Amino acid sequence: MSNPDSTNSDEPVEIVAEEIVIEEFLEDGTREVIAVQETYVAAPAEVPPVFAAAPTTVVVMNNTLPLKSVPASVILAIFFGPLGLLYASVKWALILLAINVVIILPLALLTLGLGLFLYVFTGIAAIVLSVTEVNKYNLAITSGSSVSVSHSG
Repeated sequence: MSNPDSTNSDEPVEIVAEEIVIEEFLEDGTREVIAVQETYVAAPAEVPPVFAAAPTTVVVMNNTLPLKSVPASVILAIFFGPLGLLYASVKWALILLAINVVIILPLALLTLGLGLFLYVFTGIAAIVLSVTEVNKYNLAITSGSSVSVSHSG
């Protein structure tokens, strides 16, 4: 066993010792020590400060992310409209949802439901945007260029 007090660096270290005793209980109620294991761990005396600032975006290189499915994005956009666009692009999904809530919904209420046909335009926009955003994402992944990902998509 090596000497726990010897270290290779000039930094002060704290030696932490741990002793494990393995005992066996005999039939007559007494204990017998089978083995004793000593472990020495050298830890730095001072721990460097940890910085809380973390980047909000992750840059991924070299084909580490899976490709997104164009048919899946189209099906999600057809059935769920701007909500289905969340698979392809969070930014565009939030923009189309805001258009639906802020512009189209009040217009539909003011025209007693006649403005509801405008939802068709945001649905078509969701389908087109889902195809273009998934193709743009997949192209960036397969070409080996960096992709900045700030959402779970």
